[in-house]
Amino acid sequence: MSIQQYYLQNANSYLQACIASLSMLAALLGSFLLMPAKPPFILAAVPFLFFTFIHFQGFLLNTRRSRESSPADSANGQAPAALLQQEHLLLGFAPAPALKMLLFFPDGMLAGQVREEEEKKWRWFLPYVVDKHIRKNYVLFDTGGRFLARVAVMGAKANVFNREGKLIGRFDGKARRGLLLGDNRLFSVKHQSTLFTDLRFVEDEGLVFSQLQRGWMKTEWQKCFSLNTPVLSFDTDTCEHERLMTLAAIAVEYSYVNN
Repeated sequence: MSIQQYYLQNANSYLQACIASLSMLAALLGSFLLMPAKPPFILAAVPFLFFTFIHFQGFLLNTRRSRESSPADSANGQAPAALLQQEHLLLGFAPAPALKMLLFFPDGMLAGQVREEEEKKWRWFLPYVVDKHIRKNYVLFDTGGRFLARVAVMGAKANVFNREGKLIGRFDGKARRGLLLGDNRLFSVKHQSTLFTDLRFVEDEGLVFSQLQRGWMKTEWQKCFSLNTPVLSFDTDTCEHERLMTLAAIAVEYSYVNN
């Protein structure tokens, strides 16, 4: 998958939502016409029309983005660096009951994804306040389908396991604190901007080993991505376990962002 296909999928999701809303509105109109006493149809129609308008704007926006994006051939045919060796990754979020986070290389090609191990369709109908209390297992795969890590989430707390199934760390989303096991290093997740759009992952000694930013990207990336796309950046000395903990913390922070 490329970023262009991602925008097309988003556009299709918005369009399907518009069609579903208009279908329900048509059914509602039919039932109103069969009633002996005609209730004020326009009052009942307003929420459906507003929902349709908002989602149609999302359809137009993502359609335009898909036309404007032009993923480059990966380094002129050369294989990109492994997912957990990248300095920068760009994030996209697909519709899911809780989370489906797509990770892209700067050239617009898919690097991997974080998604639920088992996605149960009935959970689409659960309200957020109920679903957030259900235990979830997120898994990280690279673009070749290779399993890299698992994140077990209960509420705002997460346990992170590497590909061998070994527990490597814990994260508490409420306290915004994490612990890297092995060397018992603590880290915090801090807001970098007053708009609460940027996150920094900081060890207790003050070292920033990764950060997530919106509204910033290199000029050459803008031919593939919209300017507001989240950019995840790692320090050159960031180890694999720190990268996995960063992705786990983002999964907890961004759950339900596109459901």
